[in-house]
Amino acid sequence: MFEELTPERIREIEARWKSDVDRKLDRVVRFIDANESLLAMLMERELDRKALRKAVMEKTLAGLVWGAIVGVLALAWAGLKSEAHDLAGFLKGVSK
Repeated sequence: MFEELTPERIREIEARWKSDVDRKLDRVVRFIDANESLLAMLMERELDRKALRKAVMEKTLAGLVWGAIVGVLALAWAGLKSEAHDLAGFLKGVSK
């Protein structure tokens, strides 16, 4: 079922594997050489996308923080107005 791994067979397998790897590396190098400008443009585009994504996240987070601050201040203002109104009513009742 399985053939025996003799030292000669191992050398043969290694040689075939090395030639396959060398052939594939040669193909990759040829591809890169042929498409160098395209690859540079794609890398630049990805860097721009990353910067845009980071800026959008920063601005969104800042907007959420400001929204929370405004919400808390609005609730505090409404509470103060309500308390002031109740205090004014109480003072009117006491002065009569």
